Amino acid sequence: MKRLTFVLTTLLMPGCSTMSQSLELGASMGFTMGALSSYSAHSAAGSKANLKQVATGAGIGLGLGLLAAYLTHNSVREERERTSEDQMELHFGDLPPSPFLIPKANKKGGK
Repeated sequence: MKRLTFVLTTLLMPGCSTMSQSLELGASMGFTMGALSSYSAHSAAGSKANLKQVATGAGIGLGLGLLAAYLTHNSVREERERTSEDQMELHFGDLPPSPFLIPKANKKGGK
């Protein structure tokens, strides 16, 4: 049981930067976890799971994975927008010149 918990935790940890990547990851993980959960539950009960039962579990997992990915991605995006608004914007011209940069002398004899 500890091994299964570890595997599920490591599979659920990755994140994505775009909505489509998040949905793809959520769909694939939900589909896989739904199918495995359905198969494992029937095996633990002593009965053999048929294709229809595993497909039903995979479909439910797919839907839940998509929903979770959508909600998670939106909450992370909103949090990033909120924290970026709180930070002061710096532009290149706003910084003082570095005292450690010494201009090179003109060696060609011009003015």
